[in-house]
Amino acid sequence: MYRPPVTKKEIRDLVERQVTLQQELKKVFNSPDADKVLTKRYKPAEVAELVGRSKTHINREEKNPDNDLFPPPLVSINRREGYTQEQIQKLRDYFDTNKKLSEEDEPIILSIQNFKGGVSKTTIAIHLAMYLSLQGYKTLLIDLDSQASTTHSLGKIPDFDIMEEETLYSFFHNVLDGEDVNFSDYVQPTHWMNLDYVPSNLALYNSEYEIAAVDLGAEKFALLYSGIEQVIDNYHIVIIDTPPALGMLSLNALYAATACIIPCPPRMLDFTSTMQFFKMLDNVMGVLGEDISYKFLKILPTRKKARTQKNENIDVMEDNVLELAYKHFGEYMLESIFYETAALDWVSGENKTLFEVDKPKGSPQTHRNAIKNMNAICKEIEKLICKTWSSTEEM
Repeated sequence: MYRPPVTKKEIRDLVERQVTLQQELKKVFNSPDADKVLTKRYKPAEVAELVGRSKTHINREEKNPDNDLFPPPLVSINRREGYTQEQIQKLRDYFDTNKKLSEEDEPIILSIQNFKGGVSKTTIAIHLAMYLSLQGYKTLLIDLDSQASTTHSLGKIPDFDIMEEETLYSFFHNVLDGEDVNFSDYVQPTHWMNLDYVPSNLALYNSEYEIAAVDLGAEKFALLYSGIEQVIDNYHIVIIDTPPALGMLSLNALYAATACIIPCPPRMLDFTSTMQFFKMLDNVMGVLGEDISYKFLKILPTRKKARTQKNENIDVMEDNVLELAYKHFGEYMLESIFYETAALDWVSGENKTLFEVDKPKGSPQTHRNAIKNMNAICKEIEKLICKTWSSTEEM
């Protein structure tokens, strides 16, 4: 039976169909104008914790007609619809409980790094960024992966909504051409309070070759840091979502970072790969310069199967790997473990994170467990960050 060949023409047709499909999906999952919006609302108890004032204190100030504070409207007797993030920020401004660093404290540049794919780097990066910014930290999330999963998670279609001149490909290209480049031109706001990001698309992959081709010595590894340095004073925390490979972009992230989180599933192949990561990091640090150091470097076990799943052999093997990891890596391991959960499948099907969902489509208990797990991970990392700051080290 004759089958017509699949040529470049057919592949181009597939690309065009893909773009059309993505546009349709974006309209389904985002707002009517195709921009991502946050519909989640926060309960008074959550707001009190986020603002740093009791529910009673907040309620009293809201009732004061002299204050420009407006509580959420009632949806029934004695029940309000919940607070928006904008209302939470307004309360923080009113009570003067916004996060502040002392003059001697430096913002953290945190790289979520592993040269292996499929270890949940992007999942951790975007949830951590949302968690920290919700707590009140001004956060910049940099999508340094040309697959652009972070960019897509924030409601933009790479290569359709995001052009190459909006990505760090343009930044690196122009810097290498000797131009004066303003890094803030690449920073965009998100639908999430206190969170900005630098988007990505497939064009960023070209930076791997362009950076490698120039004869700049070790300076080629400092390009990203030179850009971050221009905007760092606007933020408490910069998070870098890195590509799953050892290349020029990953090396730039390692050079720019002042701290690292290394996600790694508790499976033999993944931990063996992580050991290779440390060997390469040792070699790379020699290339980057002996003055490279990190305020903390931690391994985060990821994608561990929960005990509720019925594969005892895998559970035992994962437990054995974890036990050996904690034995040998010790203080370099985070105490928290990121568990696989159906809740992530449910929310990602709507192009959302766990933190964006008000009413989960699946089991509410499964969703609550996933939120609890993610909060514990983010809280532990937040504590590590705060220990680097004299003004918050007692947290």
